[in-house]
Amino acid sequence: MSSYPTDRTGCGYAIRYIKTLLDSDAIRNHGYEAVLLAIFIASREDKLHYTKPPQFWRAELMDRFGHGSPKGFIRIRTAAVDAGLLHYVEGTRIKPGKYWTLVPDWMRPKFEAFRKRNGSNAKRSENGTANGTANGTANGTLSNTHNPTPKKKRPSAFVPPSVEDVRVYCVERKNIIDAEHFVDHYTANGWVQGQGKGRPIRDWKATVRTWEKRNFAGGRSSEAPQRHETFDPSDAL
Repeated sequence: MSSYPTDRTGCGYAIRYIKTLLDSDAIRNHGYEAVLLAIFIASREDKLHYTKPPQFWRAELMDRFGHGSPKGFIRIRTAAVDAGLLHYVEGTRIKPGKYWTLVPDWMRPKFEAFRKRNGSNAKRSENGTANGTANGTANGTLSNTHNPTPKKKRPSAFVPPSVEDVRVYCVERKNIIDAEHFVDHYTANGWVQGQGKGRPIRDWKATVRTWEKRNFAGGRSSEAPQRHETFDPSDAL
């Protein structure tokens, strides 16, 4: 075979080749390095979408297969070619060598059987998908099954902070709010904001920031008296 095959596109060639090769006696009969080289070339053919043969300098493949001398790699390549697994076109000083895989006669029966088996599975899968889609659309159930109405998330329940939680946050904010007074005040009124019925507090940190702004503004809060404590960073330790 002097030219690169043109019948490998769209037939899952590489995976069929590799699986069939590993399921055979090739490693025992021809050596694992020769089989590994054939697998490597098959994967590169697939990467190139079977549009052209992979090309490699000998030194590049020697490095990949861990051979420091050309003789060691040439022995592997020769074993793969003699086994009928590879076709090799020798390169020149300015052009790398060309490689592509072959399916030898001793491997072809399993290779073709694997192709038929996978072709049948693919056809059944295709028919099943088409029938399922058509039936679902006809019965009007497809959109309900695959596009359920998203559930709204419920707000998480409010957990009152401890005095220490508030003190640490106030230290981070570098304000002068009395953490104990803050917690006592809202514990007494059921953790609501405002006079009378008020609104339940959902974010105590936001309430701390409100106290902070009112204190800095110099006004009096309608919710809490102005009781301060001197800021001391060591309180957070």
